[in-house]
Amino acid sequence: MFLEASNKLWAGITSNQREVLLAVIKRDSSNPYRVQDIIGMRSIASQATLHKALTELVAQGYLAFKPSPSDNRVKFVVLARKGGALEARLTKILSQACE
Repeated sequence: MFLEASNKLWAGITSNQREVLLAVIKRDSSNPYRVQDIIGMRSIASQATLHKALTELVAQGYLAFKPSPSDNRVKFVVLARKGGALEARLTKILSQACE
């Protein structure tokens, strides 16, 4: 039941985008990834593929860039509204599956 419900949430999201989203969701929001951290996740895909996935997720409203307060050259990757909603739905599905 969990797998079926969660698969519906990922409709229209590529596997590389999914991996990037899951990495950001799993990360503690008080210690977000930097853009260069995401681009460096070569275990997921090439740098170009990750850059494309990141750009598309930002354009689709799942992720956003947040400038570092101490260094304007550094951008953090955080969940945007759609990404937060996706995380909430995943959490709800998982909790229902564990009942």
